[in-house]
Amino acid sequence: YALDGKPNSIVYSHDGNSIAVLFTKRIETYSSSALDTPYTSFLQIINPSNLESSLELMLSGNGCATFLARNVALSPDGQKIAYWGINSYFENGQKDNICVHSSVDGTLLSKIAVPTRSSDYTRPIFFSQDSAKVYAVGADQNNNWSIINVINTEDGSLQSVSGGIGNISDISYDVQNNLACFTGEEGTAILSLVDFSHKESSEISTLKGEKITCNSDDGS
Repeated sequence: YALDGKPNSIVYSHDGNSIAVLFTKRIETYSSSALDTPYTSFLQIINPSNLESSLELMLSGNGCATFLARNVALSPDGQKIAYWGINSYFENGQKDNICVHSSVDGTLLSKIAVPTRSSDYTRPIFFSQDSAKVYAVGADQNNNWSIINVINTEDGSLQSVSGGIGNISDISYDVQNNLACFTGEEGTAILSLVDFSHKESSEISTLKGEKITCNSDDGS
């Protein structure tokens, strides 16, 4: 499937029947002045069976991603799609957006401004098992990327919870057991997404890591 631009993030749906991709392309009608960019971000949903696009959205129009969009996630029920909407880089007190759309017609369901650093965008975001919440690593008041942002997709409310292991380098989601596993400078932890109780394994909690994956089959 030939995209009309440069891809930034891609993900399969949970049932494997669609692919969501964020990409950037040049819009010639934009001003070429130093204050404006001729490039803008798009979201597209593609059927991998027939390579037809079921949805394409320009993300700058609703103020979600005037600069760039990163890290796309599809909900387990197939009805929602979420991503980081980036409006600027390296600004003091920077706030960008986590945006949630309907994956059926593209309607904007939530746009939540959250404190962030540019490195936050490299960490995955994901939906909870019931598709009612979005989880993403975010920056705390000291600009350390050590908290989990929880966005309620029904009412747009935001809750921020400390990861408890210092700066978080990666996060993985086990949809079968509804658990998040994450790693950082002070070890590896398992976070229950039901009640946000932390459970750490003594065998691996002293290790530092950069990437992590949960394994539903054997619980590792």
